[in-house]
Amino acid sequence: METKPSIDLFLINKFQKISDWSQDWFGIDCFDIAIFFRNAVIVAYAAKAFFTFMAGIGGLGIIYIVNELFITLYVSWMIHYAQNSVRNNPVFTNPVVMRFAFFRMLWQFITIMAIIMFFTNIVKVMQPSADNKEMYIKWKELVWNLADMFIFLILYFGACTPKPYKPSKVRKLIEKAKESISRLRSPVLKPAYISG
Repeated sequence: METKPSIDLFLINKFQKISDWSQDWFGIDCFDIAIFFRNAVIVAYAAKAFFTFMAGIGGLGIIYIVNELFITLYVSWMIHYAQNSVRNNPVFTNPVVMRFAFFRMLWQFITIMAIIMFFTNIVKVMQPSADNKEMYIKWKELVWNLADMFIFLILYFGACTPKPYKPSKVRKLIEKAKESISRLRSPVLKPAYISG
C-alpha cells in the first residue's frame, strides 16, 4: 500500500535531511538534537513555573504545571522508545513515524498559534509594565510559547532515523589537522657522521 503524501511526512523528510547533515558534519544525530530540545523544554517550563508563582498561582496554574510535567515525560518516553526501537531493529527504521503521527499533527496547530503568540508577546515584553505581576505574566506567556515550539522540534527530530555510526567530517578534519601539526613538530633526524 502506497503512503499518501501529507504535511507530516513532508516535515519528517525535511527534518531528516537536517538530521543527516548534522550527523555527517558533526556526529550529532536526530536523537541528540531531540534530547537537547527536551532539556530546553524543561528549562522553559521551569522558568514558566517560576513566573507563574511570582505572579500569584491559582488552581488553573497548578493544572497547567501538571499538564506540562506530563508532556515532558511523554516526549522523553517517546525519545527513549525511538532510540531503543532503532537500536534493536535490524532494518534500522523508526516506528515513531507512524505511532506518534496524530500527536505530531495535533502539535502542528499548537505550534502555529505559539509562533504567532511568541512575536505578540515579544512586543508586550518590550513595553513597560504597570507592576511586577504584569511583567511576570508577560514573561510566563513568552517562555510558554518557546516551550511549545521546542516540543514541535522534539516530535519531528524524534521521528527521524539516524544513520549508522561513522566518524563525522569535522572529526576527520580535526584528526588530519592534528596529524599535520604533529608532523611539523616532530624533529628532523640528521644523518650521523662517523669520523675516521
